[in-house]
Amino acid sequence: MLDDEEYRQLVEEKMKARAERNARQRQAEREAAEQAVREEREAKERAEEEKRQEAEREAEREKKLRIEKEARQKLQRLNLVQKFKTTPKGIRNVEALRSICIECNSDNVQDRSPSEHYFKVCQECNAEWYVNHCWSCGPGLVDSRDPDTPQCSVCGWYKCAVCGACKLDGCSTNPYNREHRFRDVRENS
Repeated sequence: MLDDEEYRQLVEEKMKARAERNARQRQAEREAAEQAVREEREAKERAEEEKRQEAEREAEREKKLRIEKEARQKLQRLNLVQKFKTTPKGIRNVEALRSICIECNSDNVQDRSPSEHYFKVCQECNAEWYVNHCWSCGPGLVDSRDPDTPQCSVCGWYKCAVCGACKLDGCSTNPYNREHRFRDVRENS
């Protein structure tokens, strides 16, 4: 049998062992919690990095698509310019070429002056041309580079390919003037 002193020592040792076990268990729990926090933070950082990389890849894809689109547009424009440089008939109907020089394929084109925005000047080769809509019929387009809209030999204005109107104040080559437009005649008939 154990005497009181031995029993007390045994109880103290058991309590000390239990306290040490509890301390180890709490330490293990703290370490596990810290590890879980670290793993969660690392997982979040990995997810953010993957998201950033995906955004970079998407931006790169968009840039590549934009460059390809611009290249297609330039090629298409070049083909149009080459086509209309050799045969300018119908160029007035191609909106994309109204501010493109067909002499040098430049889009560095400006208005001749703020008050003459229908007169275009190429800043590369100094070519000049006139583009506008018809004042008489409305939908008719005029482009000085198009043989279907020639300059009138009497008044010097470009003639509309749709209605034949030239000068706003009237010209002996057609019956239209400011008060008697092609569209007025069509609406009244």
